[in-house]
Amino acid sequence: MESRKIDGSFPSANTHIKQITKEKIRKHLLKLSGKQGKDIVDLSVEAKKISEYIQIIKKMPEVREDRIKEVERKLSAGEYDSKEVLEKTLKKLINEIL
Repeated sequence: MESRKIDGSFPSANTHIKQITKEKIRKHLLKLSGKQGKDIVDLSVEAKKISEYIQIIKKMPEVREDRIKEVERKLSAGEYDSKEVLEKTLKKLINEIL
């Protein structure tokens, strides 16, 4: 048996489309959203660690490129090769660690 088009569509498809209304869709969506309840976020242990690391990184001071270049220049020039500079640097490191 051959289907005939009515107004550019098949009768069975046309009837089905007419039964779906915006109101029915809205009610169905409201019904579904009511079943879902509140949104829940469950982070894995790894995700929690990554979040903690991000917070630590955000608290770190900004890198000062000008200061790094100055230290590189002084290292190349041998300005840090003296005993006094080494002792001063060691004292600062020890104080920072303790």
